[in-house]
Amino acid sequence: MKSSPFQIINAAAGSGKTYALVFDYLKKLLSTHHDDGYRRMLALTFTNKAVNEMKFRILDNLYLLAHHIEKDKIRDIRSSLLEDLKIDLPSLQQKAQRILNKILHEYAAFEVITLDRFTHKIIKSFAKDLKIPASFEVTLDSDLLLQEMTENILDQAGIDKPLTETLVSFSLSKIEELKSWNIGEDLFDFSKLLLNENDREPLSVLRKIDQKEFKAQKKAFQKDLSTLREELKTIGINTLQFLNDQGLDEDDFNRKTLYKHFEKIASGTVDDLYKNQLEQNLIEGQRLYKKSVSESKKNIIDALTPELLDRFTQAKSKVGRLLLLKSIISQWTPLSLIGSMEKGLEDLQLPENRLLLSRFNEMIDNEISGLDAPYIYERLGEKYRYYFIDEFQDTSRLQWKNLIPLISNALQGMDDDHQMGSLLLVGDPKQAIYRWRGGDNQQFLNLLKKESPFPQLLPDITLLPKNYRSQEAIVDFNNRFFAWVGALCQDPEQKEMFEQQTQQEFNDKKGGQVVVRFIEKGRQKESTIPHYQEQTIISLNAARSNGFLWKDMAVLVRKKEQAAQIAEALQTEDIPLISSESLSLGSSLKVNFLIALIRVAVDPDDEEQRKNIIKFLYDYKGTTIDLDQSLSSSIFLPLFAFEKEIKKQFNLSFDFQLFAKKSLYNAIEYAIAAFQLIENMEAHLNSFLDDVFEFSTKDEGSFLSYLHYWEQKGKDQKIVIPEGTNAVKILTIHKAKGLEFPVVVLPFASEDLVSSRSQKVWYPIKNHFDTSFSWGRTHFSNKLKYLGAEATAFYKRQLLAEQGDALNTFYVALTRAVSQLHLICTIEQESAPMDKSYATLLNHFVRSQNQSPETERPFEWGTADNVVRIDNESPINGLRPDFKFQPNWQKRLWVQMHPRHNESAMVARKEGLLVHDLLAELSITMDTSAVVTDALHSGKINKEEYDHYLQMVNDIVDHPQLSPFYQQDIEVYNEKDILIPQKSFVRPDRVVKNKDGWVIIDYKTGKEHPRHANQIKHYAEVLEEMTHEKSKCFLVYIGKKTIVKTVA
Repeated sequence: MKSSPFQIINAAAGSGKTYALVFDYLKKLLSTHHDDGYRRMLALTFTNKAVNEMKFRILDNLYLLAHHIEKDKIRDIRSSLLEDLKIDLPSLQQKAQRILNKILHEYAAFEVITLDRFTHKIIKSFAKDLKIPASFEVTLDSDLLLQEMTENILDQAGIDKPLTETLVSFSLSKIEELKSWNIGEDLFDFSKLLLNENDREPLSVLRKIDQKEFKAQKKAFQKDLSTLREELKTIGINTLQFLNDQGLDEDDFNRKTLYKHFEKIASGTVDDLYKNQLEQNLIEGQRLYKKSVSESKKNIIDALTPELLDRFTQAKSKVGRLLLLKSIISQWTPLSLIGSMEKGLEDLQLPENRLLLSRFNEMIDNEISGLDAPYIYERLGEKYRYYFIDEFQDTSRLQWKNLIPLISNALQGMDDDHQMGSLLLVGDPKQAIYRWRGGDNQQFLNLLKKESPFPQLLPDITLLPKNYRSQEAIVDFNNRFFAWVGALCQDPEQKEMFEQQTQQEFNDKKGGQVVVRFIEKGRQKESTIPHYQEQTIISLNAARSNGFLWKDMAVLVRKKEQAAQIAEALQTEDIPLISSESLSLGSSLKVNFLIALIRVAVDPDDEEQRKNIIKFLYDYKGTTIDLDQSLSSSIFLPLFAFEKEIKKQFNLSFDFQLFAKKSLYNAIEYAIAAFQLIENMEAHLNSFLDDVFEFSTKDEGSFLSYLHYWEQKGKDQKIVIPEGTNAVKILTIHKAKGLEFPVVVLPFASEDLVSSRSQKVWYPIKNHFDTSFSWGRTHFSNKLKYLGAEATAFYKRQLLAEQGDALNTFYVALTRAVSQLHLICTIEQESAPMDKSYATLLNHFVRSQNQSPETERPFEWGTADNVVRIDNESPINGLRPDFKFQPNWQKRLWVQMHPRHNESAMVARKEGLLVHDLLAELSITMDTSAVVTDALHSGKINKEEYDHYLQMVNDIVDHPQLSPFYQQDIEVYNEKDILIPQKSFVRPDRVVKNKDGWVIIDYKTGKEHPRHANQIKHYAEVLEEMTHEKSKCFLVYIGKKTIVKTVA
């Protein structure tokens, strides 16, 4: 049976998704008739890291296939390709070699790229249609633009009268709610809706409505609100009168509940009306009156129950509408500004020749929706036939919608070779954790149910059955746990996903262990933090005792503040760590010290920053007086006296006036040198210098503008650390997606599946109010259910979606571990709902295994084995040279800038430097002519200079003292670095090893100087320390006459 050109791989965690994707890519690439088949292939994924991994695997496999290299990782791929392509081995090798050569020669056509990069390509193609400059700059940092846009709107207060009235009204409404009058943060938060695809549908309607219409609707809503309040009071008063007319009072009712309910409504109180069982009692006609009440009154109440239920239901519906209106009105002012925000955002982009990446998909949809695919291809200048899309579960609705016409054309037509195109989608619906930013997992679930967007073309679906990542105990635990969780799920799709699709086959990795540690549940969450920290340390040390290195371990959290809490605990225990926070420039004490210097230069009276300067110097350099005395004697002085106090206390000389006069970059260099920070130039400091330099090239580079940039973005810039650093990684579960770690620790595994924090949703309001507006922004709570069946269904859908996100996130976290998984959660009561939180799930699962959650005894699944390390897996303490710069580099430019003062010296220096460069290329005497000829061909010298430079080089290599060191049968090291442990490095011009030993030759221009001898002696000392042999040393002075000095 012929397979469909539309293939889907449902790949659970660790099941070899990338392997399957790369194999299918290679299979398609090697099956085409042309060696440049990759030109018609497009592979899309989400991150640059995933792109690089996929590209590397494709090229690596092509290389191994082309050279018939026998390695385990290629053996299965080769045999499968031979079988599937029905090709012999020599033909496969030759084809792979030709394709590899082609790709390397036109690498840009090898399109394994991110979805964002492809979107950018489409935008470029339609730049003219979109009326944007073709040379636009892509802006990734949306917060900076949104902040600027918000400030611009607030700047119009007092100028634009209608806008001013709106802003003042919003500020006053916040004051009435006992909140801060400052509305800047509210507007900024609201403006983020403009960039979220989930908010696109409501905003597309609302942004077209002007403020007058919003204002009129707000008045109408406020009138409706007053009417509802009066109607509710009327229901309450009439019901109480109705009861009294029947001879009933509050004492006749069970706990007075029913009577008190309508009393509250009559008084205008609607809070906490429905937290009891009154509605259920009215429906059942039970527990409404006291047992002691007379039979006649019982009969009366029983007869009145249907009427009372009707009044109860009417009031509840009106309470629901009232609460909805209050919530909508509280959000109405920022909502009315959405059009102004949209325009403000546009005004900040095109005039500045920049576009936000997050707006690309919407722009494409607006432009190409309805166009024919051939026309789109024509504009792109490409005709892709074979599509590969990774992580499809995180693809947004717009991204997929924009791809469908292109893919449809490939799947439903033939190319010039009469070949049909193809599509391969790879994903896992259980790992869909980006719904909050537009990812639409429902698309993937629909496709898995064979609901195809391509007419008459259904997908073939493959489920990858085996877990290749984790050891047996971890796979077994996750199989059992998630099948048990799936049985609890109310949503049929979630139920099927977790009950059936989580069940994975074992690989050949035996062993492994899962440990669930329990802590006591405190009345407040803050009280449990020390216990989470303590148990995290215990878990890490347990893994350490099993032979794992710190770099094998990862701590996964949901929130940034949790990462900070764990980092604090690890620092206390001197456990090395890498976290997002520790990698930011703002985490460096030295960088913050330099920022404090800039702040004082801008505002000399800033006592807070002066305090920060003194405190840093006190900790960094030390002083004879205590900190309090140091601070009190310095921070309140005039600036010039403050400088003198720094010199007096810390023996450091720094001139704030000179610092402030310099350019930003030069000022930072000056400060680093003056305060001797250069002695240990850490990575944060080096990255800070790079950041300052880059900022200075793009901006005016003033101190004030950099401080503004620092607060907005600079302090969060991350340094790049080398792979293999032996430290525990602390990262969020979202950032850990797609990664694996030998040991995973998951503290804070107690969070609710549905967050209790206040969140807002779009709600369709037309069915509840007489309005032309389709949408309102409201708080999401169970009070929506007061509105009736439709609202209850809406609430349940949102609830199930949020619960699904939480379970998917938990699944991602629990499937990162290879050998050990440690979970830390609170003990929950047996009566607690099973699906309330991660903790209740873990507690009830442990009980289902006939064990009790205990703080003293962790729950264990599997056994911890000591890790066996191969010698080459042991950590390597690499040598890292110090980064150094010369703060007085300007002085050395003077000679070059003013050559007229000593033109002959400059000519001689130029000659000497060029000969120095030629000698760096020369190994033995026989190379002389070739080296000088190369210099001629490369334009370094002209024909008239050829003989002159050839003679100068020959004078050196033929010199009686030097000629033995340019002969054959010697080892030559020209311009090679010698690393010095824990310090820096040296670079002699020439080091030679012959039968008599080591020789160091250093070339110099200009006059002799004692420091030259000292320098070459230092080289000899370093070489002797490394080789345990003495060296001969020669200084060679290059000029009209070669002078050679032997240094003893």
